[in-house]
Amino acid sequence: VGKTSNPKSRLSGHITECKKETVKHRRSRWIKSLLRDKLKPYKIPNFLIFLGDISFSLYLVHPIILFSFPIVLRQAGFTMPLNGWAYLCSCLIVIILFSSITYQIVEKRLSKLLMHLIRAY
Repeated sequence: VGKTSNPKSRLSGHITECKKETVKHRRSRWIKSLLRDKLKPYKIPNFLIFLGDISFSLYLVHPIILFSFPIVLRQAGFTMPLNGWAYLCSCLIVIILFSSITYQIVEKRLSKLLMHLIRAY
């Protein structure tokens, strides 16, 4: 009783059950990912935290560096062309360097000054 002899309906029932199991598996994986930090704490690498801190400076500085870097290299007498990976890596290094400098000099000091002014007001 309740069983059908039609192979197509048995197959569709099996497929429906497989889909339900897949949805349950995805849902449990999603819930585990949300609770991951509570179940098993993990450490974010310091370099990524540093990049997060200087992210606004990265955003502001990178177009200036990308535009001026080739000009500065030419004026400095750098004759070997930088292409591909060498150019990308050198630009990244210069962008991160200048962004960290502007973060330390401008952002941190300005935020301290503004917090002091807000507290004084």
